[in-house]
Amino acid sequence: MNWWSFYYRRPLKDPLLQQYTLEELAYEYFMVKHMELARQEQVEGEADKIEEEKWKEAEAWADEMEAMEEAENSPKNVDPNDPLSNPDNAEWVKKHLAEAEAAMKREKEVLGEEFGEDLNIKFDDE
Repeated sequence: MNWWSFYYRRPLKDPLLQQYTLEELAYEYFMVKHMELARQEQVEGEADKIEEEKWKEAEAWADEMEAMEEAENSPKNVDPNDPLSNPDNAEWVKKHLAEAEAAMKREKEVLGEEFGEDLNIKFDDE
């Protein structure tokens, strides 16, 4: 019925016929303003949705990159030939270090506190 008024941006009634009342003119004036505001809000809403989607994609990518970095740096991906990466081996090393320190204390008691302190050993690598 009034598709042509919106398509051609014309008033609902023909102004040449002067059949408008003051209320009808006011209604059409505010309707046009309201339609323009609604169109702007719709465009801004679509722009906001697009921007939010871009942020979500960027956050998902950043989370993926962080997960990859954590996977690369996690202790699960250590060298299998590294004996200290295994907790059982680390306990064994701590136990033997404690035994070696106890043996060193016994030797210092027998041989004196300053035994071995004056040695200056240089290797070819240094």
